[in-house]
Amino acid sequence: MTLLRRFERQLGSEKPRSTGALQNAARHFNISAERLPMVRAIYPEAVVEPELVLPDSVRARTWQRTDAIRELVRGRMEVCGPIAAGDLGGTLVLQRCEIDARCVRLKPKALFCAANFIRKR
Repeated sequence: MTLLRRFERQLGSEKPRSTGALQNAARHFNISAERLPMVRAIYPEAVVEPELVLPDSVRARTWQRTDAIRELVRGRMEVCGPIAAGDLGGTLVLQRCEIDARCVRLKPKALFCAANFIRKR
């Protein structure tokens, strides 16, 4: 139990949490409750501390691992921009082939965005 959680219990102010830390064998991630079902589809053995309270809006959705990886890759690329598949795989603790397969599904949208930034000479 973290020092913050012990302190909250002593004060009697423990509330349901909407963010937490997800730890798998290789990496530590901070995660929001809204993304927990998606991330659990990718890292089923990972431990979340503290246990998060899921909003009603995400409880019913069941994620397939491939769809969850695609959305995780999309979200990461929206934050960091262009990144090599190997680097992205290292960050997300996924195999490069999993990243490549998901990027193919994102490519039509990525090409549309790239076309907006090409200058005519």
